[in-house]
Amino acid sequence: MSEYQNTYNYRAGIRSKPASLVVTDGRLIAQEEGKQDACWNLSDITQVNLRYDPTRFCRNRFRMMLQNTAGNGLTVSNVSFKGFADFDDQSDTYRQFVSTLHAALLAQGAQTRFLGGLSRTSYWLHWILTGVAAIAVVMASLAFFALGLSWLILIKVALIAFYFPTLLAFMRRSRPTNYAADAIPERLLPSPASQQE
Repeated sequence: MSEYQNTYNYRAGIRSKPASLVVTDGRLIAQEEGKQDACWNLSDITQVNLRYDPTRFCRNRFRMMLQNTAGNGLTVSNVSFKGFADFDDQSDTYRQFVSTLHAALLAQGAQTRFLGGLSRTSYWLHWILTGVAAIAVVMASLAFFALGLSWLILIKVALIAFYFPTLLAFMRRSRPTNYAADAIPERLLPSPASQQE
C-alpha cells in the first residue's frame, strides 16, 4: 500500500447506495454497494474539475468531477445524502481526500488537467442570466407597485436578500481557472468545519 492510500465514504443521492473512493497503489477504486468495483489507473485520469455547486437545499456543496482516457466520468461531493433536504456535511474529510488524490496524481506523473470553476462559456452565460433576472425583478416590482401589490415587492426583496450572498459566492468561486496539483485554490474547496462554526 502506498503512502497516498485514503478512503472517502459518501452517498451521492436518493438513487444511490453508500459508496467509497479509495486512492491506493497508483489506482482510484470506486466501490458502491451492490455494484462491481470500478478501478481507474491514476495515470488514466485526464481531467479534474473542482467547483462550488450549491443547491436550494444545500448551499455549501462542492464537487470534484473526474474524467479518464476511456471517457468515463466520476463525481464526488463534500455532502452525503441522508434524506430529503437532509445532507451530512463532510467538508473536512472531503478536503483531505481531494488533497490526497491531487498529491497521488502529481507523484504518479499523470498528464492531468486541473480545472477550477465553470467553463468560460458557462461562466459568462451565468452572468448574462443574472443580469436578465435582475432586470425582470425590477420590471416586475414596478408592475406590482403600479397595481398596488406592494406586499409582493417585499416578498421579492426578502428572497433576493436571502439568496444574494450565495449568488455572489457562486460567481466568485466559479471563475474559470487552471491550477497546479500542488496549489489548489482555496475558493474551490469548502471551509474546514472549524471555520464554519
